[in-house]
This record gives sequence, structure tokens and C-alpha cells, in this order.
Amino acid sequence: MSAYRARVTLTHGTLHGLVTSQRRHRCDGHLTNERHWIMPGDRYVAGALPPDHPDIGNTGWLHLRLCMDCAPIEYADGAR
Repeated sequence: MSAYRARVTLTHGTLHGLVTSQRRHRCDGHLTNERHWIMPGDRYVAGALPPDHPDIGNTGWLHLRLCMDCAPIEYADGAR
């Protein structure tokens, strides 16, 4: 585990799950200005928010990838 990063929370209604990366991705954790990466073989949380969410007002799908350091606390042990 790397240096401390604030963990994000997922918006109610987000579809999410734990997956293993096949290639390098930038982590979408937005609570830090430090750019960091998800490397091949790393586990990460993939999330998608369907269109027309009442609180967000998005017109299309929104997607994000979160490294295990930034992922919501329920993923802290990587068992979910």
C-alpha cells in the first residue's frame, strides 16, 4: 500500500465491482492532485453511473476506476 490517500464514496445508484487490470490506467480518485496509476495485475474498483441520475443530472454513462488506496472503505480488504 502506498502513501495515504483520502478515500472516495460512490454515488447511490453506481454499479461497481472489483476487477483486475489488464493494462495501465490512471486512477480517477479525485481527492488528491497527485496523478497516480493502476498497473497491470493490480486490483481496482470499476464503477459506472447510469444516465439521468437525479442528483448528478448526467445525460450519459459516467465511468471511473479507483485504485485500492482511493476506493471506498468497504473495499479496503479487497475481499468484496
